Amino acid sequence: MTNKKKYRFKVRGFSIQWMICFPLVIPFVILFYRQFRRVGYNKIASRKPALLAPNHQNAFMDALVLLPFSPFAEQPSYLVRASIFKSKLAARFLHGFNMLPVYRQQDKVNIQERNDEIFENCIYLMENQRRLVIYPEATHNIKRQLLSLKKGISRIAFSAEERNNYTLGINIYPVGIYYTDPRNFFKRILIQIGNPIPVSKYIETYKINPAVAHNQLKKDLEAAIKPLVIDITLDNYYDTIELLREIDNNNKNITDVSLDFKNSKALIAKVEHDFKNNPNKAEEIKQLAYKYKDILDKFNLRDKIFSPAYKIPNVFTIVMLIISLPFFISGYLLNIIPFSIPVFIARRGVIDPGFISSIKVSMGMIFYLLFHNFFAVITAIVFGNRLFGLALWLSMPLLGYIALRWFLVAKKVFYYDRYKKINSKNPDYIQSAIQLRATLSGYIKNL
Repeated sequence: MTNKKKYRFKVRGFSIQWMICFPLVIPFVILFYRQFRRVGYNKIASRKPALLAPNHQNAFMDALVLLPFSPFAEQPSYLVRASIFKSKLAARFLHGFNMLPVYRQQDKVNIQERNDEIFENCIYLMENQRRLVIYPEATHNIKRQLLSLKKGISRIAFSAEERNNYTLGINIYPVGIYYTDPRNFFKRILIQIGNPIPVSKYIETYKINPAVAHNQLKKDLEAAIKPLVIDITLDNYYDTIELLREIDNNNKNITDVSLDFKNSKALIAKVEHDFKNNPNKAEEIKQLAYKYKDILDKFNLRDKIFSPAYKIPNVFTIVMLIISLPFFISGYLLNIIPFSIPVFIARRGVIDPGFISSIKVSMGMIFYLLFHNFFAVITAIVFGNRLFGLALWLSMPLLGYIALRWFLVAKKVFYYDRYKKINSKNPDYIQSAIQLRATLSGYIKNL
C-alpha cells in the first residue's frame, strides 16, 4: 500500500538534475584523492530496496564519495542534516540530488510533523526498490571512532516491511569509509561494503516484541560496521594511538590504502589490548608520544622524515624540477585562483573540521568551472582565434595536474632542506626526536 500524503518536496530516487550534474561532480570527487578505492559494491543487489549504513566522519564528503561512477547507475538518496535546507532555493536544489532533511531540536520547526513526512518519503523509496543512505550514528565525527548507532534505520526498515506485509525484502548494507586524511587534498580513501543484513531475519521477533528486534538489528549492524572502519575506543589515548599508527605505517612505507587500513586495524587492536592490560605502560608511552609530537609541532616537522624508509631527495630529482619549472609556472598561474579560494574559505570560515574537505571539493568545482571557461573565452577574444581558446581550455587541467605533481616533489625537497637547517641549529631537539621515535618504534615492534 503506497502512502498518498502530499509532500512539500518528494524525493523519488531518480532525478534528471542529478544526471545532468553527474559528469561535472564525479571527476572532481575522484580527482580530489590520490587513491580512490571501492570494495564490495557488487554485493548491493540491483533493483532491490536497500539501506546503506556508512560511518560518518567527513560531513557532506561522505555523501559525495558514495555516488556511483556511472550516470545511468541506480541513484542513491540521502538523509542529511536539515540546517542546509533553510532556504527554498537550497531545498529545491538538494532535493534535486535526492537528499532529504532530518530535523533536530535546534532547527526550530515542528520536528514530529516534518520528520514524519520525511519518514513517509523513505518508506516510499523502499516500496519503489530504491537505495537510501542513512548515517546510523546520526552525526559526524572527524575522529576515527564509531559512535553509538541510533534506531532510525531499523525504524524505516521495519515500518516499510510492516506496511507492505513483510514482502519488500529490504537489505541493510554496512559501509566503511576510511580516509588517510579526511581534511586534505590528494590523500587516499577506501570504501568497503559489507555483507547484507536481511531485515527478514528479524521479522518474527519484531511481530512479537518490536523493541527487542530494533535492539538486535542495531547490535548486529554495529558489529558488521566495526570491521570496515578504524575505531579507536580508548579516548584518553586517542592521540597516542593515532601517532603510533602513523609511525608504524611510515616505518613500513605503506602507500596502498587497503594495506594502510589492514595494518592500522591490526596495530590498534594490539595497542588497545596492551594499554588495557598494562595501564602504567600506557601512561609511559603516552608521555613519550606527547614529547615526540611536541617536537614535531614546534618545528613543523612530520614523522615521515624520521622514518628509516624515508627516501632522501637526490640530485636527479632536483635537476628534473629545474627542467620542468616552466610547466609548473604555467600550470600554477592558470589554476591558482580557482583552487586557492576554496582553501582560503575552508581555513578561515569553517569551524567544524568535518566540513573542510566538503568545502574544498564543492567550491573548488564551482570556481574551477567558472575560471576554466572564463580564461578560455577571454583568450579566444584577445587573440581573435577560437583555436587559442580551445587550446587553453584543453591544456589548463593537464598543466594543473603537472603543477600539482611538481609541487609535491618540490615540497619534499624543500621540506628535507628545512629539516637539515633545523638539525644544524637545534641538534639537541632533533636527536631527542630520533631517540623518542626509536623508543616508540621499539614498543610497536615488541607488541
